[in-house]
Amino acid sequence: MPRRLELVLMTGGDETSPEETMMTEAWRAATLDWLDRAARVDAVGRMVVATNSEPFAERIRAAHPDAEIALDRGAFHFGQRLRDLVTEHGLAAPFYAGGGSGVFLADDDLRWIAETVADGENLLVANNFYSSDLVAFTPGDAIRRIEPPDTDNDLAWRLARQAGLEALALPPSAVSLFDLDTPMDLMIAMAHPACPPRLRAYLHSLGLDPAPVMRALEVLRKPGARVLLAGRVGSAARAYVEEHTPCTALALAEERGMRASGRMERGEVRTVLGFFMRERGPRELFQALAGVADLVLLDSRVLLSHLGRWPTNTDRYRSDLLRPAGIADPALKALTEAAADAPIPVLLGGHSLVSGGLYALVDMAQGMAVSNAEP
Repeated sequence: MPRRLELVLMTGGDETSPEETMMTEAWRAATLDWLDRAARVDAVGRMVVATNSEPFAERIRAAHPDAEIALDRGAFHFGQRLRDLVTEHGLAAPFYAGGGSGVFLADDDLRWIAETVADGENLLVANNFYSSDLVAFTPGDAIRRIEPPDTDNDLAWRLARQAGLEALALPPSAVSLFDLDTPMDLMIAMAHPACPPRLRAYLHSLGLDPAPVMRALEVLRKPGARVLLAGRVGSAARAYVEEHTPCTALALAEERGMRASGRMERGEVRTVLGFFMRERGPRELFQALAGVADLVLLDSRVLLSHLGRWPTNTDRYRSDLLRPAGIADPALKALTEAAADAPIPVLLGGHSLVSGGLYALVDMAQGMAVSNAEP
């Protein structure tokens, strides 16, 4: 019998605030969509889900009795946990995915990844070699030949560099790069035609205001409009805007790799927008940006790191939703108020906003078919 890919989903979460519960439930809905998708693809065999929630484990068992559940207990370390899952379940060709990643992956995309890895030797397929959250690889015991990474970002790089696997990166697209990392990603996913059914149903139940995304899409359709991308922006993302929209893309590409390099932890993150905001304040910042752009997509985590602040998940999520009320951190509250009142549309989020989220917005603006993950 041909070897089959073995899906490994890791879906955690926190429910200490309504905003954190919202993100957690979105990841859980996306996880169930993953299992539905995998069950339709013959090239995928076993399905293993790690979660820190017994109630969610029961939902999985009800929907997919054949799925194997691994409950997370105690202190969590990503690399050690993944190594244990692969080893304890005896996985020969595991496909790791974070619960909020790959939400636009189609059955054919999953089939291609599964067949490529299952038929290969000493091979990995990842969505992003330097910042991965989808990694399929063989042999499974390669996980024991690497230093366990703290996060999934380094997984593909370590499997290639430390375990010697040949690496194949999927081309950048909404399919390969989009990730449910912040509430802005939820708003983009809700509007996207490839949003899978369980996630779509949950997102529509939230009553999120689609207006910020709709305004952004209007600008992305306008000939000659100027779109400013600020934060951890890749050159391919900027090029995608200019190739597939009638707009001009401006980029303040700063601090890519700020976590992996240790710059964030050491307090060394710097951004031009941060210097301006310290000098003139957030309202003048967005007034100035309105003079050079018709739409701003801001990776606000770079700006917050420059300011020496890292507010709670709840505060950051409220900011992404452009809801300043209830934000405890005064600097983030002022930034959010100014963004919400700006004379041009402003979207706030994390790295995913100027990566997979940007691809998804461009595709929607131009009515393009979602591109496949296959190279």
